[in-house]
Amino acid sequence: MLDDDRREKEFQDWLLLVLERLTWDAGAQLDYIDELGVGPDELALEFDDALHTVRARAADGSVPVTMSDVDAHLDEMTRQGPDAWTELSMRTSPEWSALRVLARTALIELRETFGVRDRSREG
Repeated sequence: MLDDDRREKEFQDWLLLVLERLTWDAGAQLDYIDELGVGPDELALEFDDALHTVRARAADGSVPVTMSDVDAHLDEMTRQGPDAWTELSMRTSPEWSALRVLARTALIELRETFGVRDRSREG
């Protein structure tokens, strides 16, 4: 049972980190993707992996509404084409700002669901 608990905790930590990265300001997001040597769409790809994992783990294949909201927004950004996935867009576009707000809402909900405190606000 301890292994199951550990795996569940690792899953929750990973899921929260993926969402947290979407809430970061543009500078932090750009530092992260630069470190990985990938483009801005990597943030969306990571979220997509998390979303599919959540869906696969759910008995009914459902995901929290707030995660669906993030997914729908990312889909809309993708439909806008490559201009949505540039450094300039990350820094200045209302779509990226809205994404950060939606991701923050999903992150807060999942932290509450998992019983995890937001340590980023501790001093």
